[in-house]
Amino acid sequence: MFLFGTKEYLNRAEDFPGGGFGLPRYSWPSGIREPWLRRWVASNNHANTEEYSPPLYYLMAGQWLSLGKMMGLRNAGLLYWTRFMNIPLYIALIILAYAIGRRLPYRDHAMAFGVPLLVAFMPQDVFFSLSPDVLTPIFSGIAFLLVVIIASGRQCDWRHYTMLGISISAALLTKLANLPLLLMAITLPAVKNIPRIRAGISVRSVGCAAAFCLSLGLPTAVWAVRNFLTIGDWTGTGHKIALLDWKYKSLSDILPHPIFSFSAMGFFLHGLFASFWRGEFVWGLKPLAPSYLDYFYSISTIVLLLTACFYLIRMRGASGEKAIVSVSLAGIFSALAYMAALSMVFDFGACFYPSAAKPFFTSGRLILCVMFPIFFCYTWTIDRIVTTHMRYIRGIFVIIAVCVVMMFCSMSFISKPLSSAYNFFHIPLGELSY
Repeated sequence: MFLFGTKEYLNRAEDFPGGGFGLPRYSWPSGIREPWLRRWVASNNHANTEEYSPPLYYLMAGQWLSLGKMMGLRNAGLLYWTRFMNIPLYIALIILAYAIGRRLPYRDHAMAFGVPLLVAFMPQDVFFSLSPDVLTPIFSGIAFLLVVIIASGRQCDWRHYTMLGISISAALLTKLANLPLLLMAITLPAVKNIPRIRAGISVRSVGCAAAFCLSLGLPTAVWAVRNFLTIGDWTGTGHKIALLDWKYKSLSDILPHPIFSFSAMGFFLHGLFASFWRGEFVWGLKPLAPSYLDYFYSISTIVLLLTACFYLIRMRGASGEKAIVSVSLAGIFSALAYMAALSMVFDFGACFYPSAAKPFFTSGRLILCVMFPIFFCYTWTIDRIVTTHMRYIRGIFVIIAVCVVMMFCSMSFISKPLSSAYNFFHIPLGELSY
């Protein structure tokens, strides 16, 4: 952090003496750099807010880091190597998106490429960072694929439900914000099995339910018990909340929240969906993406989700398509409700984000657990609109146009980070002498 950390994200150059940030610390002469580094290490008492967070990402990143050390990488080279773990993860994510797209109920079969195209071209910057959120779409995507298979009417055995439980458990052991995924996954199997329960409980249904519960509960229970035995907190969130100086509100203080006003709800949804698409990176404390693109992201997503609700209400009878749309919308709205609930229960005090003035969780990375349901509803609604009202246009062309806009806009606002003295192209990747 001392050698390679930059102030360019959260500060402006003109606010510093001479209108610049000065020479990067790694470029200082060793006689100056070494005493300053030792002094910084000795005085570095930063608390680790992630110490008791879900461990799966840190386990994987730690093993990847060890592999880099075995390869002889050091310092910035090791830092970027750890971040480059996202490359194979992102490739796997696009492959998973195609596997999901092939099973989704589109009228135009070419729309099977819609979801993988959106995944490939969305400018979500969390995939360019060191963050546990990069694992969320993979495990939640596997769970969504398994739910889609169940919703399509295929007879699934206990092994299928075991994989569903493991994928949700892995998502929860990556990020507790993935809890809405559990509600989405439970809703459909429960509803589909109600007629069977009325007809009589079979050994097969009991076995599937037991396999799901055990594969979901055992891994998370081990982690929760470990937290309780270590710090007396099942989820480990109390440690982080204390370090951030947040306070739980009393029940009487929860309901008088600005989120219940129309303007505040608009602010909440706009910020959440805009950052869901383009991420949260800033440069000079300003978003890298232009504001008009943010409005395109948020407005198009809200309109298409509401339109999907309209189409769902008009659908008659039971079908696999209706079940998939229902469970997708249930997952999306449960994620939005979860973010709203988190915004309401805390007094954020002097915290910068969320703050007392703007007490809203608007980080789109926190709803990446429903990335595939959002992309499905987005593409499915476009498919319905185009095939119903625009016979001479194909929905996949609309998706391609959206991807082209995202690509060119992304290319246009990365010039400043590319010219930074702290990025991969300028920073020394070898070992520095100490």
